[in-house]
Amino acid sequence: MLEGFVKDNFDKIFTNWHVVLVDNLSNLDVSSKLKLICNNSRFSYVEQDKPMSLKLNLHLGFLHGVKMMPNPDIIGVFETDLEPNVETITAMKDLILTEIKNGCCSVSPMYKWRESYCYPTHKHWHTDPIYKKNNFGTITKAHAIPFLCSFWEPSHFSKINNKSFREFLHLDTDFGNFLTNEGYFHLRLKDMHAVHTGGGKQSRTGLKQNYKSVTNQRKAGAVTVNAKRRTIKRLRR
Repeated sequence: MLEGFVKDNFDKIFTNWHVVLVDNLSNLDVSSKLKLICNNSRFSYVEQDKPMSLKLNLHLGFLHGVKMMPNPDIIGVFETDLEPNVETITAMKDLILTEIKNGCCSVSPMYKWRESYCYPTHKHWHTDPIYKKNNFGTITKAHAIPFLCSFWEPSHFSKINNKSFREFLHLDTDFGNFLTNEGYFHLRLKDMHAVHTGGGKQSRTGLKQNYKSVTNQRKAGAVTVNAKRRTIKRLRR
């Protein structure tokens, strides 16, 4: 589903883009399907064999992405159990490109499943301080955001492989707080959402039972995109 969304909509949202799909310990059948998806100049396939290391997944995806497309405007991360929509992704892109100059380092939406808020939406997300209100609705300020569906300022995202950060669980908290302590901030589009398949339960159950099986459902892939200002203007008309 994520593959179809990218192929159907990325040309409408971005002037230029490249996707890096990071495969972490999938079985042969899944790996073969992922490689088939990447049989395209806009897609790259990268294997990562270290178990339980989301940090390395993201780091390798970033390195390969900037190799394929140097000097991107933003970096996107989408996990494979995500169901995005054009309105949310466009709003995220426009917001981060507008706010980078003010110190914004990342942007994320809320998450829903069957019209209800779901993991990783947490209670405090509804009470985070308001940063501003605009045509996208209410935007709140956060200390950290999940990687599930997010856009990042590239020079900040390049710091993901810090030895002090945990490898998998709570990596988003470690990285987010690190950037906050450096004086940057994260924004959340409170009135925009992306669908998290199964409400996130598939991912959380798999983590507790068998990490290798969950990688077939949920793999972090760094997406490098290059969004120019003229695209933003065109989409706003």
